Amino acid sequence: MKIFNLSYRQWQKRNSEAFHPRPKAQQRQLRQQGYNNRGWANVRQSWQLLTATFDTSRMNDVSRQAVWSELDKETAGMTHIQKAEYALDRMKKRFNQLQENYQ
Repeated sequence: MKIFNLSYRQWQKRNSEAFHPRPKAQQRQLRQQGYNNRGWANVRQSWQLLTATFDTSRMNDVSRQAVWSELDKETAGMTHIQKAEYALDRMKKRFNQLQENYQ
């Protein structure tokens, strides 16, 4: 049986890949909140916990600098407001892509 085009094993793998890189303290906290990667109901609930606690601050400085450098090149000559609107549009598109991949 597949839910959202992912099999049970794919859901488990996705959860594990999002869970294990986190600090031990955060793993412990997630387990206390109900993280359990066994059984359909638990696997789905665990994914919701993981996405609710996604930590964007873990992105390293190098990748941040690369993103901003690329954005500067793409928005050369634009006003600050135009740059902000452009960046917001790109983030919305990327968010929608990620959401489609995990549903």
